[in-house]
Amino acid sequence: MATPEANDDPVTFYSNLAIAANPYDLRAPLTRVEKTSSLFYTQLPPEIRANIYLHAMEDLEKEFIIKEDPDWKIANITPFTKILPKVCFMDRRTFYEAVLVYLRRSQIVLEDGGGKTLPKLIAFLSRFPRNEGFDAIREVTFLKAFTSYEFKLKSFNELDKITCQYPDALIGRLSGLKTLRLAFTSFRIAHYDACEVDHVYTKEELSSELNLDGLFEHGPRQLLIVRCTDWEIHPDDPTQHGRWMFDNLISLLKEGFAKHNRNVKVEVQWVSPWLNFSTQ
Repeated sequence: MATPEANDDPVTFYSNLAIAANPYDLRAPLTRVEKTSSLFYTQLPPEIRANIYLHAMEDLEKEFIIKEDPDWKIANITPFTKILPKVCFMDRRTFYEAVLVYLRRSQIVLEDGGGKTLPKLIAFLSRFPRNEGFDAIREVTFLKAFTSYEFKLKSFNELDKITCQYPDALIGRLSGLKTLRLAFTSFRIAHYDACEVDHVYTKEELSSELNLDGLFEHGPRQLLIVRCTDWEIHPDDPTQHGRWMFDNLISLLKEGFAKHNRNVKVEVQWVSPWLNFSTQ
């Protein structure tokens, strides 16, 4: 068996060795050569295999997008067969290991506020034993605003399908979450009359309207990025904007984490509707 030289990078060495071991399609029967290659690879220390996956994923996109399209589904193998490098498919064990590494290094992006995408993601992560799927995630982004962070009547079993559409149904289970991006629209923090702002909600009203207790109790461990949307009153005149409408919300979020003795940094991102996510 080949061994790395003293000046070799062990991750590169083992990556090349694993790739040369002829990875196969999980749905096809194993040949004798593939069984031998798979046995060798799975005998490597777990941390070496994890580094191999990361090394092979260096050129992949940072974002893993959960699509709002009802025809887009997450399965055990697809869409990962179109994303992950071949080294991740030595056998079923390495495939699941690689998916967890991929989730850990990626930013999970939900195309909506959770209503259509959250049930898909939660169902997929629930397939991993011992909560490993949920524990792997470090960074989550919601591209659109939610109606409420959590559903207050969570004790009713018949409402399970409803509760999984709210962000807390996912975020509350992510023990390793470091960074969370949540979108907030001006239409949820203020009352409009004839397209004009009639009343900006107070912090007390926002707390009742958005149900943010779960966010403060078990939200991100390090950073919350507040993605403010629908604040441009007159897009052609940058001096006319409604950023001031978000003052109470931002203050509420900072005070909420402080009240729960959680050292979470709150940053603000002003999202223009004319820019896509990758440019902001």
